[in-house]
Amino acid sequence: MISHSVPPEVGEAGSSPVGAWVVTGIRRDGELVPHLPETALTVEFDESGRVFGSAGCNRFTAGYTARDGGLEITAAASTRMFRADPPGVMEQEAAFLAALSEISACRPAEGALELCDASGAVLVALAPESPLV
Repeated sequence: MISHSVPPEVGEAGSSPVGAWVVTGIRRDGELVPHLPETALTVEFDESGRVFGSAGCNRFTAGYTARDGGLEITAAASTRMFRADPPGVMEQEAAFLAALSEISACRPAEGALELCDASGAVLVALAPESPLV
């Protein structure tokens, strides 16, 4: 398990990642960018300490621990499919999975959730998954 020291201002006590989320941004090359068109990245944190979802092409799963605003995610396991379209999808997936391993905290952000590194930089931005109507 990768563990990081989190400054008190980064994580907020009581912020819980439990629920289904869609990824709205991934930090790549120093900036938070939206995912590629025609890709869907999802994250679901369950109450038993598992996180899983879609990394754009492949499904992934890992364990997590959330406490007092801190968040630790174990190394993710994923399926091994390849997708060539849209161009860059596999690089996006690699960046997303790498970001998960660097997450140290989660914090609420206007109805959404930000997953941050130890310095407080947002690595992954999440929005609640909309229920089907």
